Amino acid sequence: MTQSLAAGLLTALLVAFQDAPPPSPRPGGGTQDADLLRSVRRIANQLARARGETFDRKPVAIRSPDVMASVVAEARAYRVVGPQRLEARGRAWNDIGFGGPASPTLLWLTLAQDLPGIDLDVDGLRLLVSPNVLTGDDYGVQVDEVFFVPDGRGGIQEFRPDRPDAANESIEPESRAAGDFLLATGVRPDEPLLAHYLMHLRQLERNGQDLVRETTDGLLAAAAWAEGEANLVSLCFLFQGVGLVRTVLSGAVGPGDFLEGKLIPEAVHRATPLDAALLTFVYEDGYDFAIAGWREAGWGVFDREPPSTTRELLDPDKPRVSLEWPEPVAPAAGLVLRDTDRLGQYAVVSLVSIWSGRIGPAMAVSRGWAGDRLTRWERSPDDGVTVWETRWETVADARGFAAAFVQVVHQRDPSTTAAETSGASKTILQSRFRRFTITRDEAQVRIEIEAARIRPR
Repeated sequence: MTQSLAAGLLTALLVAFQDAPPPSPRPGGGTQDADLLRSVRRIANQLARARGETFDRKPVAIRSPDVMASVVAEARAYRVVGPQRLEARGRAWNDIGFGGPASPTLLWLTLAQDLPGIDLDVDGLRLLVSPNVLTGDDYGVQVDEVFFVPDGRGGIQEFRPDRPDAANESIEPESRAAGDFLLATGVRPDEPLLAHYLMHLRQLERNGQDLVRETTDGLLAAAAWAEGEANLVSLCFLFQGVGLVRTVLSGAVGPGDFLEGKLIPEAVHRATPLDAALLTFVYEDGYDFAIAGWREAGWGVFDREPPSTTRELLDPDKPRVSLEWPEPVAPAAGLVLRDTDRLGQYAVVSLVSIWSGRIGPAMAVSRGWAGDRLTRWERSPDDGVTVWETRWETVADARGFAAAFVQVVHQRDPSTTAAETSGASKTILQSRFRRFTITRDEAQVRIEIEAARIRPR
């Protein structure tokens, strides 16, 4: 079965390649920028035909030094949430156990920069392309890469188009003829990356706003939907020339399975568990959301307004919740409001699962989420109070979240002690460094965190 499927896919690839136009010729007499622009326009036209929508204006691309990537990412991120706010947000996140002080800055800059080699300029008007991308030297590059395709039984299997017998593992690597899968499809190695960014350019035209948002919940939702569509388009672009789009994308594969993982930022693999969970939600879960919608409704699923909360992605059948809150009140005299955030349903999943090590119960706790607000109040960076207010669909949901958060506090610091309280609706915990006051009022839970008071001897 494995041999016949691999042989069938290879035959389909070779037959399609015979009928497909050859790759663009090597860049010749024109300037590098002119060659780049021709590539951009050609791929944009291909995407317009495949995607069924046209660009509002012809895409423009210029060469840009690699150092500009971080400059542009900072400009895009900081115009939405300034660096001082992100630092204050990091202190709030750290208080509740949601990553470290630098986690918000890492998340915003990583998503603003996206993949290496190509960027959008600050205003989203042009593509900024590294001198090392689409240079013309990629023609003739030998690619010996593993692809995974559906096995016809609900799983996936290895497919190497450079080997006549994909199941014969006895063949020594040195004896294999190097395969050039990308060139066989008529696609240059960097072109799927370019297709990814052209899709971001089109999303900006379609939606009228950048994917970078002010709140954590809004950023994760918008970025997951945008990256999911962009990576889906990249893989469709990769395989459309050989007629294998439906075949390859009908199985349990994702953007990390192709192009040596170039459609997933390296930061995902280097990050701490919490930071990695947030980035994985954007790039891997986002692709799952996108391809599920595409399989059911086609490209039209992306014409709707992008989601504003992670709840809309995790529980799409539930009605939208009100995101409005009354004016915040300082928890003590002399405190100044430094940041306001909304963490969202997926943040609850991440927080509980990271500290408990169990995703199922974390998902169950999160499903009743109906809104939240995280505020950071400070006299100075070292003297502040964090307040996390949450709303839940039912009293039972609120009770379940409060209990889960108490467990998080104990898992972070097993030496945490509980103070006596006047009723079941209020819990006071003191760890080595923080004092937590958890108050439940019907379907709302308020968590206030301040520096720990000195314990009596």
